[in-house]
Amino acid sequence: MTIEDLIKMGLSNESAVAVSECYEREEKQKNAAVLKGAVKAGLAAVPERYRGFILASLDMDKVAFNDSGELTGLSEQLDKIKGECPELFGEKNFGIEIRPKEVETDRLESMFNVK
Repeated sequence: MTIEDLIKMGLSNESAVAVSECYEREEKQKNAAVLKGAVKAGLAAVPERYRGFILASLDMDKVAFNDSGELTGLSEQLDKIKGECPELFGEKNFGIEIRPKEVETDRLESMFNVK
């Protein structure tokens, strides 16, 4: 609904603008929640203990739905992370030393700047 439509319904210009802004804010929040849900679904193949690290390292401004409703910008970022840390994706360790969970967590936190 446009501001003009709201004014035609009898709202003042100020009220119409306020209602429109509130609606836009709610739409953005709803879209962000749907997007985050889609990204989490895209991380289903990642071992659960690493999903938080990977999610925190993503640039969500680069992830969006295109006109066809497909998620874009996620696979490129995941490919980059996968190239740097294949063990996060449950792949072979490629000679990476298996470490106690505490040491591994510290390494991942520093790598992704996550605490």
